[in-house]
Amino acid sequence: MSSEYIFYILIVFCVGFIVILFGIYLAAKSSDTKKWHETTGVVLKSELEKTSTAAGYDGESQSFKASIEYRYKVDNQEYTSKRVFYGDNISLPLPFKFKSLIKLYSKDSEVIVYYNPLKPKESVLQKGLKFIVIELFLLGCFFILFGFAILKYETAIKSFFAN
Repeated sequence: MSSEYIFYILIVFCVGFIVILFGIYLAAKSSDTKKWHETTGVVLKSELEKTSTAAGYDGESQSFKASIEYRYKVDNQEYTSKRVFYGDNISLPLPFKFKSLIKLYSKDSEVIVYYNPLKPKESVLQKGLKFIVIELFLLGCFFILFGFAILKYETAIKSFFAN
């Protein structure tokens, strides 16, 4: 096995482990929100944000996310936040996944805000674990399995690309 081949396999494993660790972090933070206190707030901004553009097979490929900002008070101290839930900063090429959030949290609407009683500046609009965090964890697992598949079928892969 060549050192270049090993380098690529290590990259695949590292990406997988980093994505899994990030998913575990988000899952733990999401779980913590179930114990947070609640207050009311007001949505200041609610829009679909284009986060990146890249060339794809069929031309231009774009990623989107919901950009929602809200204000709330805890013990007469005012805070603003942009976090709807843990994992909401993940951009996807599917704008429809975020349009429902934008509709739910429209500008100037009153919302329930869940905040960390130990750090009131930490808040979310939705408590608990969301499916996008599970998808992230599964993506990491895919990278790990892909790395093992490359190791197991090294000779078949090399012969496939040699022809």
